[in-house]
Amino acid sequence: NNASLVLYRPHASALPPVQTPPRPRAGAMRVAAVGWVLPGQSGASETMPVWRAADLLAQRASIAEFSVKGLLSAVKGYLDPAGAYTLGAAALCRHHAPAPSGERCAVVSVSQYGASGSAYTFYQQLLDKGPRLASPLIFPHGYANTAGNLVAIEFGLAGPHLVLNTAPDLHEAWAWARATLRWGQADEVLLLAAEAALPAALPDGWTVLPGALCWRLTWDDTAEHDAVPPGKHAPGNRQGVVWAALNRE
Repeated sequence: NNASLVLYRPHASALPPVQTPPRPRAGAMRVAAVGWVLPGQSGASETMPVWRAADLLAQRASIAEFSVKGLLSAVKGYLDPAGAYTLGAAALCRHHAPAPSGERCAVVSVSQYGASGSAYTFYQQLLDKGPRLASPLIFPHGYANTAGNLVAIEFGLAGPHLVLNTAPDLHEAWAWARATLRWGQADEVLLLAAEAALPAALPDGWTVLPGALCWRLTWDDTAEHDAVPPGKHAPGNRQGVVWAALNRE
């Protein structure tokens, strides 16, 4: 979705030279900055503050007060909460530590429940109004990949792009980011984790921690130890990837 491959090159004078296969870089991955949008707070720093995930979950309704408008250069006609939180966390992260051109910046976005709010709203419109009157503006925001795409568009990030949906934690995304940097496919990676699950779209009794987190990851040729993945490996988690990244209990 939203991708194309250009095969026709009318102005190419010759085939490109054969390139030597890349070699893994020495060094380790490090965290350059972290941005967050969470219930009752948003901000950025060099390291992630320590919160109790259970306390944030208890005040999850307060995240409805967050607005991303003052952080973006372009006005958005509609945003799913997952997209708004993700754009906010990415903007705060990049503003805290100004980044170079996005030509060599990769993006990996992770969510367990995707943008279920817009998907559920569009489905309800189909039922209530029929397919001719359901809003086409809402439909594309129901995709799990839309939040990451919006970040790439907003900041002109042209590196590799990966979307992981239904993920219980960040460990697979963290490993992909490290491999992308180690093999020289990008100079930095934005790792995005977001949840904005609509309660009506969840099984009864399930609670999900809403919000978004953004890590700006780079490669240090002199470092010996990689940055530690946030949170624990949680294959049985059902409270979202934001919860998994912050929960230390």
